[in-house]
Amino acid sequence: MVQTKKKEVRDSILDCAYRLFRDKGYIQCSMSEIAKEVGISASNIYIYFPSKIHLLYEIYTPLLTSRMMKLANDIHAIDDPEKRLRYIFKCIWQDIPNEDNGFARNLIQAIVTAPADLEKPHDSLKWCEDFLHKLILDCLPEERHFLMQDSMISFLTWMAFDGFTLNVGKNEERNIDALIDHFVEMLMGKSKI
Repeated sequence: MVQTKKKEVRDSILDCAYRLFRDKGYIQCSMSEIAKEVGISASNIYIYFPSKIHLLYEIYTPLLTSRMMKLANDIHAIDDPEKRLRYIFKCIWQDIPNEDNGFARNLIQAIVTAPADLEKPHDSLKWCEDFLHKLILDCLPEERHFLMQDSMISFLTWMAFDGFTLNVGKNEERNIDALIDHFVEMLMGKSKI
């Protein structure tokens, strides 16, 4: 017999999983634990979400998309292109990794621990990388657009995001502002290095 999905059960699973992932981390949280908190069997969760990573993506994709849209709105209020770039990198490398008890770390943990043959539910990180590419490109003077032709700068920025996310709370001795200054100066063609 086919089970009927109920919106309130689905919402409860998402709410509980969000809280447990945020508080304990993706790796430390099991589907059984989520089910127990919701008051259903673990097998019932799989009626709504085919895997733990699918559940995480269902939670994190709208959060990350919303955060990227907020970033875009915020930078449009900044006139100076260099200040916009600094704001973008500060947000991607410091603010988002630190937000909500380092929730972004869950995505990195999920990707790293997922079986190699598991297809991701959707590629929200690719969407973010493409979105970021446009934001950075809009900040650069036209003569520096060649730097963005192959999307490697946005790819590098997301790879750094992964590193900063995994090391939330461990980078206090690093001067993130100095790193951002170097990166912005390099992109703008003002680097002395």
